[in-house]
Amino acid sequence: MVFFSLDTDGDGIPDTIDICIYVPNDDQLDLDGDGVGDACDIDIDGDGYNNTDDTCPTTNSAVQNDTDSDGIGDACDDDIDNDGLINEHDNCVATPNTDQVDLDNDGLGDACDSGRRAVKQNAHCKNIIIILYFSWRYLKVFAH
Repeated sequence: MVFFSLDTDGDGIPDTIDICIYVPNDDQLDLDGDGVGDACDIDIDGDGYNNTDDTCPTTNSAVQNDTDSDGIGDACDDDIDNDGLINEHDNCVATPNTDQVDLDNDGLGDACDSGRRAVKQNAHCKNIIIILYFSWRYLKVFAH
């Protein structure tokens, strides 16, 4: 006895076990595990945003920020500030700074380091150089 199984979309997967009956998807991928195959799922990542409106259609992200307005959401953008440096090597991930200057060596670039910005914006501190002179008897501090 031969049994035939209906395969509406012709992808080789019988409709009884096909997670996308009307759209061919022989890989049967289901990123969000909702039982609807990615090929026919309007929200592939299951974050509540339709794929057409989702800044990261394959990354579950409740926040849809796109800091650099490049059409790729921050959750899946490897260069959030679009300065040409990938996030893992950028010392200011959300602030463009191709020079990567970090004068205080704290790991944050000066462009996004609030401590550095405060010093730069404080005009009367801008040109102060403090020289510490140590002697075995006294400490002198000179400001120029």
